Amino acid sequence: MRARKPVSNSQQAHAQAGVTLVELLIAMGLSVFLMAAVVQSFLGSRQSSNIVQAQARMQENARFAFLFMTRSVRMAGYPSELIPPDGLPDISLVDNTWRSAKMPENLDFASFEEQAVVWGENGGSGVVAAKADSDAVHVRLQGMADGSVTDCQGRPIDADVWAQFSFFIDAQNDFRCRSDDGTSVQNAVLVQGIEEMQVMYGLNPGVSAAAGDEFDSAQVSRWVNADDVGAGEWRFVSSVKVALVSASDTEPLSAAGPGISYDLLDYTSPEYVDGRARQQFAQTIRLRNQNWNASL
Repeated sequence: MRARKPVSNSQQAHAQAGVTLVELLIAMGLSVFLMAAVVQSFLGSRQSSNIVQAQARMQENARFAFLFMTRSVRMAGYPSELIPPDGLPDISLVDNTWRSAKMPENLDFASFEEQAVVWGENGGSGVVAAKADSDAVHVRLQGMADGSVTDCQGRPIDADVWAQFSFFIDAQNDFRCRSDDGTSVQNAVLVQGIEEMQVMYGLNPGVSAAAGDEFDSAQVSRWVNADDVGAGEWRFVSSVKVALVSASDTEPLSAAGPGISYDLLDYTSPEYVDGRARQQFAQTIRLRNQNWNASL
């Protein structure tokens, strides 16, 4: 049996020795750099997530606002009285004579010109409590017996009943719809976070009955805001152009961002400096039930 060689005190001390102060400082420095890289990566990922969420929320709000408004504006002047129970509507009958006889002059909140199916207000003043400098647009149409024509909250409009819808933004930046069928009035918030709404109207009044001209609803000769629509011209509106500014309800992307304003049709918004994400959207809507083949 071989005897173990004794270990000296110096060898034992060297075997048990730890890291030096220099090595410890180097390790700590490397750890700090690694932690900084991790934190920076985390903050970058969080910022990217906030941007994605903000964009998704803004686009969703604008999409729903346009969804509600587009459906009603396209159906403005819908003539259920002219639709046979077992056939397709004869839209060529939607002329001055029928509209003059059938359309009520007004209900209890908005005055339409004779034969007009759309009407608007500019700058927040008028029959609805719209946000200052924000526009409002009103349309009217008839309901259907099968319940396929509904108000802004999904309630059916009865057959041959005229209903009026008003779309606007209130002071709390809520996109609202006010519906009135002559017997009840509903005023509902449809979408939150819509901060600006501007509307322009496409007109084609350049027709002459004496010359045998016909109104072409597919053509627009000029775009104007509500204040510039002349007396008797609302019945010639064939298209509506709407611009919105949608704001995200997520936390601001910066504590105090630079002032940003938005050019919306014929209007420039105030500067926003709160750092919240915003995006502008625009859409042109054609009125499908505008047809003026009768003399004007």
